[in-house]
This record gives sequence, structure tokens and C-alpha cells, in this order.
Amino acid sequence: MQKIYSGTFNIHVLPIIKSSISRFLNHRKGTLKIFVFLFCSLQFILPLRSFAQKMLFSYSYFNVTRNNGGGTLEQGDTIEIHALVKINNSSSNFYYVDTIPAGTQYVNNSLKLVTNEGLLYTGSGPYTDASNDDAGAYDATIPGVRVNLGTGASKALSGAGFGNATGGGTVLAGNVPKFYGSTLFIVAYRLLVTANNGDTIHPTGNFHIDTAGVYKTYRFNYGAIKVIQNQALCTNFSSASFSAESSFGDGSIKNRALAAIVPGYTKVNLDLNNPQDNYYSIVNNTSADGTTNNAGPYKPTTNNSRVFGGFWDIIGDHTGATNTSTGNLPVATGGTGGYMLVVNAAFTTGEVYRDTIKNVCPNTYYEFSAWVRNICGVCGIDKNSAATYTPRVLPNLSYTINDVDYYTTGNISHDNTWQKRGFIYKTGPTGTQFRITVKNNAAGGGGNDWVLDDIKLATCYPNLINSPKDTATSCANVPLSLSDTVKSYFNNYTNFCWEKSLDGVNWIGTGVCSSKYQHS
Repeated sequence: MQKIYSGTFNIHVLPIIKSSISRFLNHRKGTLKIFVFLFCSLQFILPLRSFAQKMLFSYSYFNVTRNNGGGTLEQGDTIEIHALVKINNSSSNFYYVDTIPAGTQYVNNSLKLVTNEGLLYTGSGPYTDASNDDAGAYDATIPGVRVNLGTGASKALSGAGFGNATGGGTVLAGNVPKFYGSTLFIVAYRLLVTANNGDTIHPTGNFHIDTAGVYKTYRFNYGAIKVIQNQALCTNFSSASFSAESSFGDGSIKNRALAAIVPGYTKVNLDLNNPQDNYYSIVNNTSADGTTNNAGPYKPTTNNSRVFGGFWDIIGDHTGATNTSTGNLPVATGGTGGYMLVVNAAFTTGEVYRDTIKNVCPNTYYEFSAWVRNICGVCGIDKNSAATYTPRVLPNLSYTINDVDYYTTGNISHDNTWQKRGFIYKTGPTGTQFRITVKNNAAGGGGNDWVLDDIKLATCYPNLINSPKDTATSCANVPLSLSDTVKSYFNNYTNFCWEKSLDGVNWIGTGVCSSKYQHS
């Protein structure tokens, strides 16, 4: 249940023969209007990131409680930690250890290994919590989890043996689960959130590995995840603000020449074989050759109008679409159409977009949202890298404020629609700017191909309840009292000013704010 803030403002009017009131605009003479001023302007800046090493590591999580439709993290939700490694060479004494962070509780028997598509494979668990019975163990006194990885790994121990610097096995490039010539898998386990609303949790994790006789530890220190109550997005909004890049503009050339500010990813023109993993494009049509027909076949049938010979959907952008779910049709070659950001996500998870928003109001609730679409329904591969022609790796994003996670989108299914994902954020008492980051939570490869458009920051309109409602009639020289009740989920609207109009189109200020107004 959401709290409703309300207030009533009264005025007294000495009317002409007929007078009318309206919520916003009414094409009658004598119309009065409440106009709530939010004296703010907004600016945006943009980006993207990834890794390029012989051995790749990354760390992310899914909010499994809100994986269908997205949401903020609340007390009682369950998250699944994903610690990923991609191995291109031989590694020995390989194991993973994590101390369960404050504000969470380990979910018993949830430790397992999965492919980047979330699938179990032979010997990957789930492991029991018990000591010395399989490759995984949970130690409740620390509390912590450990899993010994690879061929020849010892059974995991709790108690005195939990911190042993030996026990890991050997992993070779090309071991199952295969990712073409390498091996890619995820250590996964679940945590129940026990922290209170307003708290933050700080997950961590450690891969221990011996590569060519050199012992290394790769430690993840995840920034922070905010625990906060979910709130609905605006049903109507004001001050929707876009930078030049938040809807990516439009043009008559399919591939926009101007790059976006996306550190870590490389911009390429979209064509039959691009963009590959860890690359992006900005286009007004996602076809490989400029066709506008999305009815052609998908893989396993070859169709060179689709990217990679039959994989990606052929669509247009989202901006200004009459149907916000289906978006715009792709434009023909030479036609002018809106651009969108197309991302072929990296193998590793992490930041894919950064935006600094300036000149915002303190103590104000804002909606931050974007429209996302999954564009590959046939990109899946199995543990042996064989194509399955299913969606498999689904886009899953998190939104952060000043490097603290506030929201996750949940999985973005492949259903031929654009999906709006966003959350409500209240600025601090002195805050006038903040950074927003979009992060990729899902491991790329075998899917996780998506488009982003219409990034928006907005404040919500209040609901106005007029009394009398809409139109009032009164005799000359008989006072008529008009009032308006302002209701809002968010207590932004504590100030107001009266404006007046004689034609319902042109409005002028009365000079009366935050008090009664008398009109004659």
C-alpha cells in the first residue's frame, strides 16, 4: 500500500454570469488552473564497459523474487549471486570462497555451478551444505560458502578445513561447459535479504587459482545494493527530460556516424556479422541489409537480411511510437527514422551505460526509466556450444544511483515487445545532481542481445480533484467558492500558484502563490 499525500487549496470567486474550472485546460472563458512549478533543468552525459583478458571474471546477481517485471530489493527478497569465470588456458587448484554479507542469510543447499544460460551440468550440484560429502560446503559459523572446482577437486570442508589453500581441481580451456574454444561457468548461490529498508548490503566473493605456478586470488567487492520499498511508476508525468543522446536522435542513414559515450564497448556499423559480443551500434533499422520485413525465417534457416545470417529481429526504434509496446517499424533505406542503441553484451557482466544528471531538485521524487527490447529469440547454445535456437540468455539489467544498485529489471523475455523498466528515486536534502548507471547482470554469449531507447527522468503529476467538478454556473454578484484537492503518491507538491485564462488556451500568472485567490 502506498501513502497518498493530499492537500486542499481554497479560493473565492466573484463570478461573471458563467464560470468554469478544469483540471488542466478547458476551452471556456473564465477558466482557472492550478499550475505546480518545479524549477529544475536537467543534463545528461553517457557510456559502456567490458573486459579483454585471457581469463575473464565478473560478479553480479539476480533478484529472483522480482525476476518477472523487475523491482527494487526489499527485505524478504531472495537474490542469486553469480560469480563468473571464462577460462582460455589451464588453471589448477581452483576454488571459490565467499563470506556471507551482513544483512543477508544463506539459503540452504543453494550452492551450484551453472552455464551462462543458468543450466546445470554433470557434477555441478546443487551441493549440500554438509562438510566432506561433495565439492561444496556451507560453514554456518563464519558464515561462508566454498566450492572446489575442476577435475580432481577434493570434497569441500567446513570448520578447520574451510580455509585450506589446497583442494581445488584443474580446469582446462574447452572443458564442459564449453563456450566455443574456452570454458565458461558461474558459481551461483542464493541469499535471503534480512536488512531493513534503507540499509545497503555489500556482497563479495573470491576465486583462488594457480596459473602456470603463480597463485592468484581474484576478489570481488560489489559496490552496494540498496534495500528499499518498491513504488509504482508515474501513471502521468511532467518534466520528462531527454538529452540529445537519451533517445539517440534520428537520421536517414541506417548506421549513425556519431558514437555514443560508451567506455569499454566499441562502436561498429550493424551489418551481417556485426556487432559481435562487447560491441554496440546505433541504428534506425536492425536488419543486416536495410530490409524492413521482419516476417522472414530465423535460424536454423539462413536469412541474410537478419544479423548473423538469421538471428536478430528486424525492428525500428521506440521514440514517438503510437503503440509503445510494439514500437516503430524499421525504415527503408534512405528514409528518416529514429535511432536506438543496439548492444551485443559482453561475456562478463558489468557497466554498460553511465549518465550524470545535473540541476535536479533536492528532496524530490523522480522516475528514472528506459525502454528495453530483447531482439534474439534463437541465440541459445547448450553446454557443448551447440545451437539450440531458443532465447536462453535473457537481458537482465540493474540501475544504480551514485554506484549503489537501486533496481533490477528482471529478465527481459523475447516476446516481440518493448518493455519499460524503471524506478522512483528521491534526491537528498541538498542533492542537485546524481550519477545513473545501467549494468548488465547477465553473462553474454548465447543471447543477451538487446536495444535501449527513450531513457527518461520525470516527475509525477498529482491527481487534481476539483470542487465543483469541471464546470460551475452562478448568477452575477453571487460568490462561488472553488477548491482543488491535490493527491499524490509523492509529497513533491507542497507549493502552488494560480493562473487564469479568458479563452482556455492562453494563461497568465495571477501573482498569487500558496494562498487563496479572489477573482472578479
